[in-house]
Amino acid sequence: MGIPYTCWASNISRGGLLVHPINEPWVGESVVGLQFQIPGHKDLIICSGEVMHEYLADDGTGIRFTFLEAAQRAQINAFIEQELKAA
Repeated sequence: MGIPYTCWASNISRGGLLVHPINEPWVGESVVGLQFQIPGHKDLIICSGEVMHEYLADDGTGIRFTFLEAAQRAQINAFIEQELKAA
């Protein structure tokens, strides 16, 4: 069983997201479990991911989704489309 850490995401794409730890050390895991919410949605997305890049300059970690249910993928896609239209 892993240790939960609180992070904030600065970027999300169809393939993954960029996270930044909040007052917590990054432990260098290669596979992570994720729980997050899309802004404006009440549903919690629970999925797994693989650490692809660690950006030491801004304490960011790029994570690629490795397991994401179809409904969760649709929710992320809808959010991205909405953000693209607003830009």
